[in-house]
Amino acid sequence: IEGITHSLCSLEFEDHRPLYDWVLDNISIGHHPQQIEFSRLELLYALTSKRKLQALVNDGAVTGWDDPRMPT
Repeated sequence: IEGITHSLCSLEFEDHRPLYDWVLDNISIGHHPQQIEFSRLELLYALTSKRKLQALVNDGAVTGWDDPRMPT
């Protein structure tokens, strides 16, 4: 529908894949996105929580999401 070519998600959403496949099979689109599940990346000594990173941005501890110190 929206021209999506790839669907990337962590393994926590793997249980939703049958429903996702069912929806794709029951709508008329020309191409089904390639689906890839991966395990979550855990970095030592680095914040990866979006909520905690947003707090750093809001508090001015970093210059923004493009700050080189951000793991994004």
